[in-house]
Amino acid sequence: MVISKNYILIDEIKEKIKETIENYQGGEIFFGCLINENSEIYYAESLCFGNDEAVLAPYELSRHFDAILHNHPSGSIKPSENDLYIASELQNEGIGFFIINNNAEKLNTVVPPIMTLKSVKLDKNFITDFFSDEGLLKEHKDDYEYREVQQKMSEKIADAFNDDKISVIEAGTGIGKSLAYLLPSFLWCKNNNQRVVIATNTINLQNQLYNKDIPFIKKILKSKINALIVKGRRNYICKLKLYNLQNELEFYDKNEEINSILKWSNITTNGDIDDLNFIPDNNVWEKVSSDVDFCTGRHCIFFQNCFYQLARRKASESQILIANHHILFADIQIRSEGRGLEENLLLPPYKKIIIDEAHNIEKNASSFFSFTFSKSSFLKFLSYLKKKNNTGFLSVLMKKLLSKSDKKSKEFGEIISNEILEKFSLVQINSNKIFDALSPYFLSKTETNYTNGFMNKFNLYRIKKNEWESEKFNKDFLVHFNTLMETIDVLAKSMEDFIQKFDKSSLAKDYEIDIKLLISYYNKLLSYVTNINNILNIDINEYITWIETKGNDDNPNFKLTATPLYVNKILSKNLFEAFDTIVLTSATLTINKSFDFFNKLTGLNLVKEKEIHNDIYESPFDYENKVLFVVPDYVPEPNHRDYNEILNDYLKKTIMLTEGSSFVLFTSYNQLKKSYDEVCPLLKENGLNCYCQGEMEKFKLLDTFIKEIKSTLFATNSFWEGVDAPGKTLKQVILAKLPFQMPTEPVEEAKIEDMEKRGLNPFMDYTLPSAIIKFKQGFGRLIRNKDDYGIVAIIDTRILKKYYGKLFFHSLPKCKFISGSLDKILQVIDNHINDCEKKMI
Repeated sequence: MVISKNYILIDEIKEKIKETIENYQGGEIFFGCLINENSEIYYAESLCFGNDEAVLAPYELSRHFDAILHNHPSGSIKPSENDLYIASELQNEGIGFFIINNNAEKLNTVVPPIMTLKSVKLDKNFITDFFSDEGLLKEHKDDYEYREVQQKMSEKIADAFNDDKISVIEAGTGIGKSLAYLLPSFLWCKNNNQRVVIATNTINLQNQLYNKDIPFIKKILKSKINALIVKGRRNYICKLKLYNLQNELEFYDKNEEINSILKWSNITTNGDIDDLNFIPDNNVWEKVSSDVDFCTGRHCIFFQNCFYQLARRKASESQILIANHHILFADIQIRSEGRGLEENLLLPPYKKIIIDEAHNIEKNASSFFSFTFSKSSFLKFLSYLKKKNNTGFLSVLMKKLLSKSDKKSKEFGEIISNEILEKFSLVQINSNKIFDALSPYFLSKTETNYTNGFMNKFNLYRIKKNEWESEKFNKDFLVHFNTLMETIDVLAKSMEDFIQKFDKSSLAKDYEIDIKLLISYYNKLLSYVTNINNILNIDINEYITWIETKGNDDNPNFKLTATPLYVNKILSKNLFEAFDTIVLTSATLTINKSFDFFNKLTGLNLVKEKEIHNDIYESPFDYENKVLFVVPDYVPEPNHRDYNEILNDYLKKTIMLTEGSSFVLFTSYNQLKKSYDEVCPLLKENGLNCYCQGEMEKFKLLDTFIKEIKSTLFATNSFWEGVDAPGKTLKQVILAKLPFQMPTEPVEEAKIEDMEKRGLNPFMDYTLPSAIIKFKQGFGRLIRNKDDYGIVAIIDTRILKKYYGKLFFHSLPKCKFISGSLDKILQVIDNHINDCEKKMI
């Protein structure tokens, strides 16, 4: 694709446009234009007619053309504010915008069109030379070491870009995979003026790409390609919400935080939460952040200065877009509903995708395509409309209208009082009755446990097919949810009728912002109706449903979730078959050097029309000399009564030996707490700091651990991957157990049952491969750069004794190995550390 800036009207079209304008007595007209490779406007068709001052913008019709041409009767071809707004919208679609005078002699290119031509393929020789010992990369990186695997990976991605292939690449730690995919991405953008979307799972990787890798490669290539991190709308402040909040500020408990945000909102240029100098409380930020259900788009009074819309405009001007998996799936879902690849939706148009940390896409897609209903979230939303102290949006608007002296205002105030708030009260009363009626069901499915002497109700209960389809469940559960949906719908329709009357009244201009807010709350109500309806009408054969309960006996909170049993068909159809090129990469995609598990899980094995390449590029790091893999052979299996005591003894002695610098990973928080509470006091007595996941925010916790070299971090789940602590900070990674998911966890249980029905072996086909992938992630926390060294230990003898243990070993890079008594292990660890440190001197 190319952009040209020198456009001309061929004589025939010039005369046609001039004649059409004359026949319309000089009024404003929008023309749709087609442009050839010589930048000649060779076709023009009149689309919309206006008056001397204005004309409706033909957004829908414009998509059939390369550009829109618009005349100015005044003779000036300088764009107005409205012209610039229209031009920016068209630019998002790659459509140009021109202005001419009435005699078609002057032509101003406000936005050049993006013209589709034959793609210019990437030169693989350039990529080979770039990574060579005497190439551009070597010139700009003093400590550069040539890595053949990095070069080959980049060349493989170039092939995928050139030939519209799917490339699945397992790239070991240290290959430099970011540069390997950034180089062909930048070259493709430059050659073809097309976007490339890079999707990651973690914020850490996004920041590394944007702040380090992309500036570096731009410098080497002397590139002017724009790159941008695309964030979800919840990261941005909503000016409409802010306006509403100021009316009720005196009623909020956290005034200090809200006032700080209000002051910041007056000086921020992007409204991004990351630019705040403090981390706001989640409940506070929810009151001010952008929300799809509260967004009225271009109808919003603040649309022109909306921070989220500003971010979207910046995205439309960027060729490299960095997003998380969730945003990618959200955009793909909208496109799959018939909007196509060429439209500007959550992301501007793109056809080439790099998915990094790709081992997470099945899990993230399952989460994204789920439906949920949360009691606490719903009640919180109702409180925004009306609180017990007669505050809240509806109460404030009613008081505002009733306080006016004119008859019309009082009339609308009384409608809110007598109709809307009456139906709102019914929603409140009925929802409380419904939740009370549901309580016996929830409580019958939960177990009571005690934490620090206090009773705590917390459980996950899966609703299986036979129960979901039973008359009893319908009576005890589904009927109540259906009633709740109908009750909410009655309030929504009442608000809809009021909005229509209010918006058409003589008061509309004075209450423009209030009407927009009312529409936003109405949209949010509709989203609850839609979501409950989706849950009630799922195909129970295709979805896993469960309830999460938490709270006391009298008033349990609950969340109902329905998630797809499999997302392989969704991903195959809407991702892999829909886009030109998809590159999937991660350090952990294979089991025993095979991609079969990943390909089946994600639906790649269902793709028929595209060529798929699977490649493994091993890490260049010296694992064989720098990593000692430890498995104590005297430890009983994790379900044995003595396991905790023996595990904690191992932790105390090995962490003391390494002087902290240890990372202990668990598969459950309960196990973590048992070890932390016993081991930590001894470490602190010996001057070694000890930290536990949950005691502070994740990024602050990790930053503290990295800065304090002689410290130990106890963590679970989210710390098994995407966490970097290079250098002397980390000498030892201890994995308490093999990371098998609990077979009673709803998703795990449902998939196991389904596989058994289909005659498969769920342990070998699903449970074991999933554990190996996570095990590889945990193992990978130790070596993050070429100078790192240390120990990885697994305190689980099943890896030695069970028939499947060898598969864990075979999925790791070759390294030193020791198994035996604790005394023997301590001696070998000490020798290994000393040997590595001597070689570093």
